[in-house]
Amino acid sequence: KGQVHWIPLPTQIGQNELTIELQTAETTEIIKLSVFVNAIPTISYRPNTTEYINQGEVFNFVLQSFDANINQPITWDLTAGPTNMTLNDVAELDWTADSLDYNVYIITLSDSIDTEMFYGKIYVNYQPKIISRPKEAVHLGETFVYQIKVEDKNKTSPNNEKTENIIDIQILSGPALLEIKDKQLRWTPAEEDVGMHNIEIVATDQLAKTTQS
Repeated sequence: KGQVHWIPLPTQIGQNELTIELQTAETTEIIKLSVFVNAIPTISYRPNTTEYINQGEVFNFVLQSFDANINQPITWDLTAGPTNMTLNDVAELDWTADSLDYNVYIITLSDSIDTEMFYGKIYVNYQPKIISRPKEAVHLGETFVYQIKVEDKNKTSPNNEKTENIIDIQILSGPALLEIKDKQLRWTPAEEDVGMHNIEIVATDQLAKTTQS
């Protein structure tokens, strides 16, 4: 009995023919082995771990691979992914974003011996819309109050999938004493404020923004 210990070098990738001479006190035996040294295939060009696109847009990406073995056939497989996502034989990933928030997909590259897997996410964003309109006049002595309503169908934050999506609203321009709190604009004009005033606000979900004036 005996053991053969061998750590292949990068130059020994592929088929290797080994000859072992086994000697005893009385006999000599020649053992010939054929050993294939496989290099794990690598996904050398891939999407970012998390990609961001808008609802309805097409996500298209052609992945690339590297295998140090010469003429070693490789196969691509979309192991998991959202509905209607496809990955063809030339590693072209294609999907029309129809599912909001985070969408997880897994791509497997195999040379029939070893595999490498890529875990990716696509965050599909619903672009926010301001769906309310303020009144356009206020009398002197009254307080202008405008409760802003923003439509955004995303449930999770684009910055952290474990937190709720939050819409931030800011004042871009308006009277000096105009203030905003809890998505509500408030302003009590003074006598010197009589006349026309333009108010502009912006609502953002950290990826896209919409304005109203």
